[in-house]
Amino acid sequence: MIKSKGIIAFNIADLSFQSMGQDLVGQGITAILYAPIENQAGEIIAALTGLTSDEFALSLATAGTFKCASDHLGIILSNRPLDMLLEAAPQSVQVSTVPKGFEHIIGSSEVIQETIRHASVAAKYDFPILITGETGTGKELFAKAIHQFGPASKGPFIVVNSAAIPANLLESELFGYTEGAFTGGLKGGKRGKFLLADEGTIFLDEIGELSSELQAKLLRVVQEQEVEPLGSCKPIPVHVQIISATHRDLKAMVQRGEFREDLLYRLNAIEIAIPPLRKRGMDILDFAQNMLSFLARTHGAPVKVLSPEARVQFLKYSWPGNVRQLQNVINRLFVFAEGQVIQSRDLPPELYTKAGHEAVTEHQKLEHLLIEFDGNKTALAHYLGITRTGLWKKLKRLGL
Repeated sequence: MIKSKGIIAFNIADLSFQSMGQDLVGQGITAILYAPIENQAGEIIAALTGLTSDEFALSLATAGTFKCASDHLGIILSNRPLDMLLEAAPQSVQVSTVPKGFEHIIGSSEVIQETIRHASVAAKYDFPILITGETGTGKELFAKAIHQFGPASKGPFIVVNSAAIPANLLESELFGYTEGAFTGGLKGGKRGKFLLADEGTIFLDEIGELSSELQAKLLRVVQEQEVEPLGSCKPIPVHVQIISATHRDLKAMVQRGEFREDLLYRLNAIEIAIPPLRKRGMDILDFAQNMLSFLARTHGAPVKVLSPEARVQFLKYSWPGNVRQLQNVINRLFVFAEGQVIQSRDLPPELYTKAGHEAVTEHQKLEHLLIEFDGNKTALAHYLGITRTGLWKKLKRLGL
């Protein structure tokens, strides 16, 4: 009879197993169980292994359960002739080529796969990376993937949204301050985002919103790898992977004198351009169904699907708000569409094309864009290519 030998279990944190667990460090795995299975001649022909992040895997109860499972596997193998086992075994195993950290990025289109390949290669180095792309394309998702795949993965991932923090507070948020630097500061001072990200990654989202003064101070941090908190007389060394992102054309901003050219060259040592949803073909439907399945699972409801006609409309639409807009549309369809099949009549007006429906009015378009951009008029103005004042006047004229 084919049978398993004793269970081998070890904790990779144990120094005696340091070399064996080197590839698993930083992946949340703390223990490994291994049960070799021998034939009558004492040759190992199979093995049952388990990886776990739970230290209780080293307990006797868990080891006993694992031993029982391996014994059953031995019985199964013993009841099948060896030639059948060899015939059933694949000659070559197709190993997933999706890099660690990038497995959560949905899409099989050639353009997104090439972007993932480009980003995973860049992630191996600690050069500053600039991620560009329209609003809602998933720039932060790529930044997290680069962090998880790169050398800074063992450190923290700190996010700073430059557009969401008031300009007068952004400097202290980025660089921190000492006690007494200004009235109302915390006792003992405050560590800035750069110091919090030390030995890890800092993600500077909407980098195009930085003031010229902050651009100059950020340039020094990138060049010197040191931070000087407000009120401090001595800089503090810091080692961080800097990933920045923007939906704006920084080169055009440089020409207009709105962004420092030397800072742009420092930040985009490597540039990763995220393609808009409209250029990703069938990925649109993959996103939609994945979102519908997730909503059904989290709300304990039946899974809804798009009808063939609705799928066609999804592919025809340009999705100006990209994945973020798609998520908002899916949320509304999940709530309001009757039945498990979403029909084309259930779709919002902006998805209708002139070929099958009346053209959407300017009022309807702006009304829905306000929803897609979550009421963020600054982002909407940037998308429309007008000033915030110009947008305000347009909304007032249309009664919005």
